Amino acid sequence: MSQVLPGDAPLVLDLIGIGFGPSNVAMAIALNEHNAHVGRQEPVTAHFFEQQPSFGWHRGMLIDDATMQVSSTCPGSPARRRRPTASVPR
Repeated sequence: MSQVLPGDAPLVLDLIGIGFGPSNVAMAIALNEHNAHVGRQEPVTAHFFEQQPSFGWHRGMLIDDATMQVSSTCPGSPARRRRPTASVPR
């Protein structure tokens, strides 16, 4: 866990994340939940660095005006689950 340092000593972090993609978003959520559970006993300190000035999901890869794309060919896609089959007609 991080050390408490006197006066002008540099801040020491337990974890840094480079980029704020899916893995680091999951890590930030896990750290938040951990710190909420342990309180001030053993919190984990972290800082995430991201070069983008604002959030952008799949920047430059989406259809115009789309905010998220889900392929209906993906096994877990809601569109695929609703597709009728011989065993599950509509």
